[in-house]
Amino acid sequence: PDVCTCTDPGTLSDAELSAFDILFLDIDMGRCSGIEVARRLRRVQARSLLIFVTNYVEYSPEGYEVGAFRFLLKSRLGEKLPAYYAAALEVLRRREAVYTYALNGENCRVRLCDILYLESQGRMLCLHTTDPARTGCCFYGKMEEETLRLADAGFLRVHKSFLVNMDFVERMEARQFLLGENLRVP
Repeated sequence: PDVCTCTDPGTLSDAELSAFDILFLDIDMGRCSGIEVARRLRRVQARSLLIFVTNYVEYSPEGYEVGAFRFLLKSRLGEKLPAYYAAALEVLRRREAVYTYALNGENCRVRLCDILYLESQGRMLCLHTTDPARTGCCFYGKMEEETLRLADAGFLRVHKSFLVNMDFVERMEARQFLLGENLRVP
C-alpha cells in the first residue's frame, strides 16, 4: 500500500484528501486540528477510516461525531498501532468483498458493501442495493443458506424474509429497521 505523510493537511486539496483509505490524524497539528481535517474530509466523502493518534482523550466524543474508527493514545502507540492498522485493513478488505449469485444461468457479482438487504419471496431472493439499476434483481436461492453465507460479513436475519446489511442500519424500532433514506425493513 502507498503511504503518504503530511505535516500540514491544510495544503491538501479536497480531492487529494478524499483519496486516502486510512488517515492517521493527530488532534494537535498546529494551524488546524485533526478534528477540523476530519470534518472537511466528511464533507467530501465518508468512506475513509480515521484513526486519531493523540494525547488528548477528552476529544474522543468529537472524533466519534466525525466517524472515527479508533482513538490511539500516543502513550500506547507501539502496543496498539499494529492491531488497529490490521483492523482497518480488514474493514477495507470486507468493503471490496463480493457477493455472487446466478441469474438466468449467468454468474453475477455485486460488492457486499453495496447490498442493503436480501428479501425472500417464495423460492426467489430479491437483492436490494445502493445501485437502483440492481435493486429488485431476483434469483433462485434459500434464505437459510444465504444467512449462513453472509453472517461473517455483517448481515443479520431480522425476519424470516429479510437479511439486512447491518452497516446500513440507522435505527431499530419496535418491529422494523430503518436504513438510510427512510427505507424501512420489517
